[in-house]
Amino acid sequence: MGESINSTARRVAAARRMFASREASRHADLTRLLASAHADFERVVRTIIETCHPVEIWQWGSLLYPETFTAESDIDIGLVGVSVQDHVDLMRATEDTTCLPLHIARLEEMDPRYVEHIRTYGKRVF
Repeated sequence: MGESINSTARRVAAARRMFASREASRHADLTRLLASAHADFERVVRTIIETCHPVEIWQWGSLLYPETFTAESDIDIGLVGVSVQDHVDLMRATEDTTCLPLHIARLEEMDPRYVEHIRTYGKRVF
């Protein structure tokens, strides 16, 4: 019976090590994805400033709160003072250029309650 207990303990210990290794790998992958998303955000913001000349640029969402970041996150950018045509052109120019889905919104078109939320919990980056 002692042999069976030892065998079970070894299997449990091996399973724990395997789980810890998988979790460490998942965390490292997520950390790399977050860094890539931040770099993509910065690049897109520079493009927006150079091409659209906005009045304001806002960031919100999981890039600001890494504890909520997942592989299913997106890159949220809010614009003020950008024409509809410039917004459409920007969306076309940046489509499929980021590691995560890109959500660029004109704050003038959004529900004022949501804009208030963005201005309260988001970050003005320009």
